Amino acid sequence: MDSDGQIWFLSNNCKHNANSTKCDHIHLFCAKAMNMEFMNLYRKAKIVQDKSIIEELYQKSDNNRLDGKDDPNITEIKIVPTDAHYWDIKNNRLVSLLKMGLGAITGK
Repeated sequence: MDSDGQIWFLSNNCKHNANSTKCDHIHLFCAKAMNMEFMNLYRKAKIVQDKSIIEELYQKSDNNRLDGKDDPNITEIKIVPTDAHYWDIKNNRLVSLLKMGLGAITGK
């Protein structure tokens, strides 16, 4: 996330890019399940190609899916959140886990 609150992902110009150009309204769900913390982000996405952003974001682990910073297919997906919802259930974790388990068993 940058100082303007925009979220950035590096992409290899794959299906994510194609989907983002078809419909720029995206829903991102984030979870720290072990901490029982959840966030929904609704946002617009834009495909960007800016070498300075790649330089700033690129990490060694990106070599697993990209051919280095000079990969001709590398793009950035810029996310501008338009709405967000955060919730946690830390105070009643046991009750919540029991309800989830019961729901899984009964389907309700």
